[in-house]
Amino acid sequence: MEQNTCKHQIKTLLKRHPRGLTISDIASQIRINRNAAATYLKVLEAEGEVEYFIVGTGKIYVLAHKLPISALFSMVRDLLCVVDDSHTLIYANKAFFDFFGLDEKMSLLRNLNDIEFDETIIPTPSEIIIPLFAGKESTNNISINKNGRFYRFRTNFIPVQLKDGFKGIVILFDDITKEFKHLQNLEFLAQTSAAFADMGDDVDIYQYIASKVAELEPHAHINICSIDPHTQISKIRATSAADPQYLKDFNEHIAQIGNIFNVPLDMNTIPHALEVLSKGKVIEAPRSFYDLTFRSLPESWCNEIQKNLSLDKNYTIGCACRGGVFGNVTLILRKGDEIENQPTLEAFVRQAGVALQRRYIKEKLKRMELKFGTLDEAQQILENGPSNNDPIKI
Repeated sequence: MEQNTCKHQIKTLLKRHPRGLTISDIASQIRINRNAAATYLKVLEAEGEVEYFIVGTGKIYVLAHKLPISALFSMVRDLLCVVDDSHTLIYANKAFFDFFGLDEKMSLLRNLNDIEFDETIIPTPSEIIIPLFAGKESTNNISINKNGRFYRFRTNFIPVQLKDGFKGIVILFDDITKEFKHLQNLEFLAQTSAAFADMGDDVDIYQYIASKVAELEPHAHINICSIDPHTQISKIRATSAADPQYLKDFNEHIAQIGNIFNVPLDMNTIPHALEVLSKGKVIEAPRSFYDLTFRSLPESWCNEIQKNLSLDKNYTIGCACRGGVFGNVTLILRKGDEIENQPTLEAFVRQAGVALQRRYIKEKLKRMELKFGTLDEAQQILENGPSNNDPIKI
């Protein structure tokens, strides 16, 4: 007989017998064996639907005359569960079942070690909860990896005495992922700001930008381009991806066409591209990989790589500073993936824009110094313009 049907029959039976019934009486009247009746009564007790009192050596069960604990727990938005000292899952709310991908009927009243959790969830609830029985009432922060995404929870666990005399524990998983991520992002921006300030001219700034964007957006393939603000010629300078397999697959396809680094990509083929990039905001770029490369690479090859790697959405953002655009970041996503840290990404790329402008000016000054003799003269010409009418070509 189905569990919900038996539970309903037991409650209906106890409603007709307000003075209560023994387990044997209940089993006999709804025609199930005594062990099954005891199991269903235990579930109903955990849910706050029934309670019992002792008469002699037996238990008399009656309907609970108070707000069921399940009604209270179901109002909690965070993950919540109740486990007894034999590590049996007595109760869990819908949020708990949904997050861990569990079927309520297949999980309740089962030992945590016997429940089959999704292989992508690390650590499992059994690995989190069972060690708590050795401690006292406490609060702890834990990270859970689910399908490659990290969640942060503050676990509040409270030892309780269950009605049948067994010890149990109530665990509340308070989701603090957003707060934790916010603090991580602030620390990330502080570190990158210091790194840009201390960065020497010998450091590959484009590869640094690529690796840091990959940290923020682990599901994307990252392309970093330089942009000459005068000619509007873009060149791919670095690539990265947090997923090693994605990066390997991408690079293998790129190798079929040869070295695409420093190949001129004419932004003039896409009207208003520079104007859009100058805003320093993440925007959705054309989904066509051919358009994404400013139609400067073979179209057939671009279509092939888009199909073979299941490329879907593309996003881009300009490394802008004081009205100029000195580079851009492109995020290439596969189907089902999305960007995760847009505000932090935009803040970091603004830092990168300042750093790229500073390096651009340094390189320009060096070229002018070679042409005009001294750095002071080059600086003066850069700031005030040439003394004659001849334009300076850098």
